[in-house]
Amino acid sequence: MNILHIISSIDRGGAENQLFYLIKEQIKKNKKISLCYFRGNNYWLKKYQKLGVKINKINIPNSSNLFMLFYGVICIYFKYRNYKSLIIHCHLSISEFIGFFLKTFFLKKSKFIITKHLDSYYLEKYSDKDKIFFKGIFFEKIILNFADHVIFISHFTKSYFLKYVKLKRNKYSVIYYGISNINWPNLHFNKRKEFRKKYGISSDSFVIGNIARHVPQKGMLFLIKSYIQYLKITNKKSKLILIGHGPESKKIDLLVKTYRLDEKIIRINFTDSINEFYSIFDIFILSSKFEGLGLVLLEALIKKVPIIATNQSSIKEIIINKKNGLLVKFGNVDEMAIKIKKLEDKFYRKKLTIHNSFVLNKKFNLQKMAELTNNVYEKTISLF
Repeated sequence: MNILHIISSIDRGGAENQLFYLIKEQIKKNKKISLCYFRGNNYWLKKYQKLGVKINKINIPNSSNLFMLFYGVICIYFKYRNYKSLIIHCHLSISEFIGFFLKTFFLKKSKFIITKHLDSYYLEKYSDKDKIFFKGIFFEKIILNFADHVIFISHFTKSYFLKYVKLKRNKYSVIYYGISNINWPNLHFNKRKEFRKKYGISSDSFVIGNIARHVPQKGMLFLIKSYIQYLKITNKKSKLILIGHGPESKKIDLLVKTYRLDEKIIRINFTDSINEFYSIFDIFILSSKFEGLGLVLLEALIKKVPIIATNQSSIKEIIINKKNGLLVKFGNVDEMAIKIKKLEDKFYRKKLTIHNSFVLNKKFNLQKMAELTNNVYEKTISLF
């Protein structure tokens, strides 16, 4: 069995991170793994090379350029045409398009598997979810029905697609993300203190963290407005750390400047020190309007960081309100501010992290995720 994973980029991101964890487990099981990607900053490249994964980068900077997409199809065909029992496992929209044409016209004996990491239709990207893109639905109906199997990363994501795309029950499954805490050691107290000092954060400051791309989906403006409201109802010293960048970064910077929050909000575009930041957060907030699942929530659970998240889409499959986190309605600034203030209480914060290990081991186990994915491969490969 030869497995070819195709993904848009190997940057740091939910789908990209999860694919690395999956491939790492597959390598342990002696699977023959290849990886194809098209753009980005190559965040995971050295780690993949260390694993011995065969990597092929095809430069496709513009996924809406049909010529470039077909160029990618031809490049992959000539690279992998002699592989036997080939499974093409596609992640994110551009790879689905390429995988579809590979299977349809070139590698007809291969098996075509899709993992849907997002609850958004093809070509929809991160646009306003209140708009319906029927062009995207049209593509999804064709591509998903042609796939040998579709993996949804949450029940919400499954429901989102099956509302418009009809699939036979044996052609899809729900497999949650899996994550391991092996590489997530807690920082020693002195190191944590040193890290806070590096960013000018006093030991008695209440630190609120967020890690997200700066796109409308992530609700960054909602988060900042909620923080502004929180500052009005508290006397506690605090900092808001925003790690990420994207199309809305300029809007964020303007909002910070307008409300003179330069001393309160720390903006970090990119960092390799994610583990350290989780260790200095007192709470973590995910303010998204929608999520396929939300890998950062699993990372926060591992680090035992209390969570506030919106009660949107599949987030409710990870966070149970008042049990392992607090949920708020998207856009409700006052409610978010009140919940932030509530978590100033360190004993309540501790209470919300008691069930973290149970939730992770039961639903989001890395070995379980790899095993279920392999079962999908075995099921489809038996049809060769």
